[in-house]
Amino acid sequence: TLIDSGKKISSFIKNSKFYPLDGDHYFFLKNSKLISQKIKEYYENL
Repeated sequence: TLIDSGKKISSFIKNSKFYPLDGDHYFFLKNSKLISQKIKEYYENL
């Protein structure tokens, strides 16, 4: 499934985290707050 593919891709990227999100091709529009929060947290913890 697409979720399994995303998990596998994430496993190849050092220090990555996988967050499965519901939605269609434009999932980022409905999940913009969560996505921006996770990006902010990442850079705050460098």
